[in-house]
Amino acid sequence: MQRKIIALLIIFAIFATSTVTVMAKDDNSAQNDACKNGNLCDSLNTLINLIKKGELKGPQGLQGLKGDKGDQGDPGPMPHFGDWKLESSGCYLAETDGFVVARFYSDAGNDISGVETPDSSCTYSVTDLKVFIVSEKSVSFTMPVKRGHYWFVRWDPRGGSNTDSQVLWLPLSS
Repeated sequence: MQRKIIALLIIFAIFATSTVTVMAKDDNSAQNDACKNGNLCDSLNTLINLIKKGELKGPQGLQGLKGDKGDQGDPGPMPHFGDWKLESSGCYLAETDGFVVARFYSDAGNDISGVETPDSSCTYSVTDLKVFIVSEKSVSFTMPVKRGHYWFVRWDPRGGSNTDSQVLWLPLSS
């Protein structure tokens, strides 16, 4: 079947680039005129004989056109934010991917660190440190956390008399 298709494509290409006289089935003069025009008949006969013998092989042709598209599938689960959870100081396991959102105020300035670590003891190395901020008075940050990792925030308000802090966990759900 594939050889027939290749032959038809080659024949089409030859006809598309040659001038061919349309001939009736029994019209020998028109056939003779077409065969004299650039040896078209000899080329076609040679091509057909090579295809029949299986000697005409070449690279695979271009892929055909794609068929119609099917119906749209149902959407998969869409990630969305869960409910905010106000946290106090401590080390927390992230049961889902999510974000820590924190804000701090101290009239004496702030030293803040945000840590994400796979270590359940909540000890960390410098590579686990995701946020480190030294600031004047007011600061906030957002830190992504992967599911299964532990996270915590450390805050040193530098001994200010007027301080305020808030640490929130915002989980992603699907």
